[in-house]
Amino acid sequence: MGCPQGAASSGSGRKGPAVLVIFSTLDISAGDRAWIERVRVHYDPQQRMVEPHFTFVFPFDGLSADEVLSHVQTVASEASPIPFRLSQAAAVRDPFGPRSHLFLLPDEGVDDMRALHARLYTGLLAQQRHPTAQYAPHVTVGAFVEHAAAELAAEALGVVNIQGKIDSVLIADFDGKRVTVRHKAPLGGVRPG
Repeated sequence: MGCPQGAASSGSGRKGPAVLVIFSTLDISAGDRAWIERVRVHYDPQQRMVEPHFTFVFPFDGLSADEVLSHVQTVASEASPIPFRLSQAAAVRDPFGPRSHLFLLPDEGVDDMRALHARLYTGLLAQQRHPTAQYAPHVTVGAFVEHAAAELAAEALGVVNIQGKIDSVLIADFDGKRVTVRHKAPLGGVRPG
């Protein structure tokens, strides 16, 4: 389910009880979704667990979905839907582990996503934030043992131009095998369409 530039392993080998994660799925065209899924089938071990997404609060434990719901709803209601454009594929080393990742990076909507991320990590979620990780909005489309392989994959993807929006945040359980959405909070209090 991703990590703050790798603070927790994003592989599917997590063991133990479920953790919570807060993310947004992508409202994009069917053609763009099909393209991302073709890339993920090739490179992403989590492709079958969860659809393409931006993670806003990385996996954490110690709180239930019901306990964080009010906070997430309040933050989401104060934010507006966020238009974005994914424009670049990049190979990124995981600074907390041996893997590298293949990310799709946005060049539009970045400031609004960073603001949403920062607001979610207030209140009862403040202590869940990794102290040294910097948030860089991204959609993970691959995981690699060798960084050179991630670089080749990023180069092979060529130009990326995917426009879309995020209009809600999801609170989900993640047990390493399955992502189970527990709550959905619309951005701006608007019902996703």
